[in-house]
Formats: sequence, structure tokens, C-alpha cells
Amino acid sequence: MFSGFENYFVLEKIFGQVDIFSGAELNALNIFWGNSQINLELKTACEVISMPKRWKQTQAERTHGVYVYFTLHCITALEVNFDDFGFDLNKPLKIVSGKAELCDTENRIELLFENNQWFRCRYKVGIIQNTSNKAKP
Repeated sequence: MFSGFENYFVLEKIFGQVDIFSGAELNALNIFWGNSQINLELKTACEVISMPKRWKQTQAERTHGVYVYFTLHCITALEVNFDDFGFDLNKPLKIVSGKAELCDTENRIELLFENNQWFRCRYKVGIIQNTSNKAKP
């Protein structure tokens, strides 16, 4: 499920072997061409099976989802079809399906959105930078 990330075990410990991409929201996508790096921020509504101790949350906060911050390094290919029609930069994109996998000598991530837009990327190293029960300010 998360084989495209070096520290995939972080997500497996929190969520188990479930698809965190389907039904999630893409809140941020930052491309740094000079560094050949992409940062992604997802909000998933998947059930947490093992909550990290550093998360302090009340019962009300448990229903708001979990934020996962990824960094993709050494980008070798990038394909997106984000168009201007029906796309609001101030709202997250709803993910219909997604996967991260190891392909030959590269990793690959693909996200398909509900408005027929998509994001595909090939990269050398993927790292889960952070997980949080609260959005970054």
C-alpha cells in the first residue's frame, strides 16, 4: 500500500493496511523545481487504529480527520491535468483513488480526483514528513 515511501511503517502503525488516499482531500501541493521536490498535504478520514502519543485530542477532534505530509525527492516525471474550469484554489481536491508503489527502480504516486483531474509523479525517494490530528496554521 505505501511501498513508495521509505518510512511507510509510520502510516501502517497509525492506520493499518488501508487505503488512506480514497476519500481523502489534497489540501496542498507545492512543487520546488530547483530542488526537484514536491510536498503534498493530505487530509484523510480513515479510522486511526493506533494514535501516536504526541496527538492530544478531544472526542470532538477525532472526527475531523488526520493530516499526512509527504515529501517526494528527485522527481523524474510529473504529469498533472489541473485545469481552470471548476477548480477553486481555496478548496481541497477530493481524491477518488490513489496509490503509491515501487516500480522497477523508481517510486510512483498517482492521485485521481472527483472532477476527472489527476496527478502522477515518478520519484526516487518518498518520505512521510509528519502526521497530525490538526492542520498546520
